[in-house]
Amino acid sequence: MNLQDIPTIATAEELVDRALRRASKVEESVRNADYRARLTAVRKIHSVADNIANPLHSYVKAFPSFDNIHSFDRSIIDLTVGVDKLRKALGGVDWARKEVLMIATKYVPKARARKSADNTMKIMSEAYAKMTNVVRQVEKNLNFLISARSIFRNLPNVDNEKPLAVFAGAPNVGKSSLIAAISSGKPEIKSYPFTTKGVSLGHIRVKYDIIQVMDTPGLLDRPDTERNDMEKQGIAALEHLEPVIVFLTDLS
Repeated sequence: MNLQDIPTIATAEELVDRALRRASKVEESVRNADYRARLTAVRKIHSVADNIANPLHSYVKAFPSFDNIHSFDRSIIDLTVGVDKLRKALGGVDWARKEVLMIATKYVPKARARKSADNTMKIMSEAYAKMTNVVRQVEKNLNFLISARSIFRNLPNVDNEKPLAVFAGAPNVGKSSLIAAISSGKPEIKSYPFTTKGVSLGHIRVKYDIIQVMDTPGLLDRPDTERNDMEKQGIAALEHLEPVIVFLTDLS
């Protein structure tokens, strides 16, 4: 999965509100009040747990596996949000998923064992409180993933499996104009963390294949001694794609 394809991630409060709202619609049409309360409580506890755990699981799975991720994507993650910080946030969210399911497993038998409706509702409320508290404990982790997703969606969408040509040369030599002229469609203009200027990314169709063409303003157009640490890391990241460097010059 591309970093740009990560789906929307809910905040802790959005997740809690949605789970409780869906659980509030769960009802059982049994005549005996005490029995009805037990059945309803069990279903509601399962509903809250599922509507918390399932989204949390999907959030963790939406991010690339660090064991299988392309070295370029790993470098970009480290440059933008930090691999260790992202791993920690995902670990926290997955812990919350497991904890919520464990709470449901613990409280469902308790709800089934209660004799009166009042006691059953108290057990259900206690389960609700514990599950929602777990979600609120990972609020910062979820907010980190929301921020990371926003950053990744604004990165150029480079396909690691397709050939890449990076245009270099002096400023104002016409690199972006050339990319626009030879591209099959309108080039995408976004920024990487290692350049404050927009990166032009276009595509050229060659028979049945596509070649990506990229301009990296402010990165490859000056000596290495003039680059800061972020720019040097950016060049190292690009090397993972093994691009062809096309140097442009104006002879006029």
